[in-house]
Amino acid sequence: MEQPKKLKRGPIPVQDQREYRARLKQWGTDARWGRPTEATASAVWNLLEDHLPCTLRDLLPQPSRAKEAFTPEELAESILAAKQSLVVALDCAVSSAGELRTKRRRDRTAMLTFNRVFAALAERWSITFRQSEPACSIYDMAPEKVPTIYHELRYVVRLDTLLDIVGLPWKEIKSETKNPLYGLRWVPKGRRRVRLRHRSLTLAAFDRLILSDPQYRRRGARRILFAEDWTPQGRPVRQRVCAEQPYNVVNLGWSSERTLGHLEGARVAFNVDTFREDYKAICRKQEREVPFGEGSPERLPSSGRRDRRDVGGAIHPESVLSGRESAVPRRQLLARARAEEVPGKVVCP
Repeated sequence: MEQPKKLKRGPIPVQDQREYRARLKQWGTDARWGRPTEATASAVWNLLEDHLPCTLRDLLPQPSRAKEAFTPEELAESILAAKQSLVVALDCAVSSAGELRTKRRRDRTAMLTFNRVFAALAERWSITFRQSEPACSIYDMAPEKVPTIYHELRYVVRLDTLLDIVGLPWKEIKSETKNPLYGLRWVPKGRRRVRLRHRSLTLAAFDRLILSDPQYRRRGARRILFAEDWTPQGRPVRQRVCAEQPYNVVNLGWSSERTLGHLEGARVAFNVDTFREDYKAICRKQEREVPFGEGSPERLPSSGRRDRRDVGGAIHPESVLSGRESAVPRRQLLARARAEEVPGKVVCP
């Protein structure tokens, strides 16, 4: 990830940080900016704290003088912003691997680049970025605004440290450390492709925390269910932007508005309470239907383990919902089917 040249680094006066944070508060809360909640940020930090090649102090903006210090309230806000920025940066890398499967292999948006991480952070902590409409990415903005956005981010987040954490193998930052979420593969022009560690329990826990956050939305993620009182929002204008100037604008006519209104008016009801009852009933049924060997259903072989020749490898609802049904070997499914057909192999009601 090649970084812009001639950008000022180093300590930042505490007073400048206070003034910019005050301006951020006037623009709205974390929910309006789309930042992760405090619960999600703390949970992700506790999940990765032992693996990270840096400490929490490395993610805090550095004051210009040692005598200058934050108040306890300001320090708490800085710590929360540091944890939130870490969540956004890491999720930016994880989501790039998901987009690589659905886009062309040479698509720049499906790779981990400096602009991708920079835009993800600027969208949530830069006022100039929010004011640069209709541009919605760094590629669409006027070149003279990019340094201003960079300096605004330095008041809140530690951009240089985040770029190292996201774009470098952790063992190069600190020996004997390994990224439990993904690995990196270098490609030309300073880009990187992310390879997720799909067997990592840490990655599974990270995904659950991100997808369950009520405020933060992963790039490319779509809502499947909507609340009963949901109303259609304003339709975005399809267009392309260059230096904040739109072109190739697609304007919707009366017929298109009418057709989209009919489509948005369609509703498919989903009874959550009934689904929960059915889900619990299936769980109880699956627990009773696991066949054992000869004798009592609760009896185990003398070795202390179930006999794999008698256990059919039942698929539980949890494995289906989490996408782990493919992990059940086919031979176990066939063994279960044969066991239910043989006399004497009775499935408990």
